[in-house]
Amino acid sequence: MNFIHEGFFCRHIFYVFNIKEIDIIPSKYILWRWRKDIIATEALVQKFSNTGEEGKLVKDAFAIFISIVNKLGREKNGLKNFISNLEDMHEVLNERGKSKASYNKESRMASLRGASVPEHIEIQNPEGIRNKGTGKRLISNRDKSIAALKKRKRDCALCHKPYHDARTCHLRNKDK
Repeated sequence: MNFIHEGFFCRHIFYVFNIKEIDIIPSKYILWRWRKDIIATEALVQKFSNTGEEGKLVKDAFAIFISIVNKLGREKNGLKNFISNLEDMHEVLNERGKSKASYNKESRMASLRGASVPEHIEIQNPEGIRNKGTGKRLISNRDKSIAALKKRKRDCALCHKPYHDARTCHLRNKDK
């Protein structure tokens, strides 16, 4: 029931696996978040400035790519064929000149910022300002009193009340 509702096995299923002598959990029951060998899709998807239909298509393309790589898994021949097909497609795209990877860093940053760096800079950084060795911040009396109130007061070991100790406790003085 836990697997259906929350996505993980309850403790009883491991007992059943032990009785049935199942040493390896079937891969269809291993969720993505449990696996160390899978890179999250979000880490692979490049962030584009457009979040419209093109962005959705890019995310779909990455999802299909990851699905294909996971299905091929450890099939050496299948992966070689897949890589050769990708290289062929890459060559075709380079011939067409439509690759977005050909942008330089400045143009990418300009597209992210929405503005380019001006040729002539009118405002310069100020000169002669030093902020080394400015010292500590002065603590106001209000901050000092708040800090003093937050400190835990010591209690008496005999009566467990604050503001005095066992030497001056009224219970000890009562005995004398």
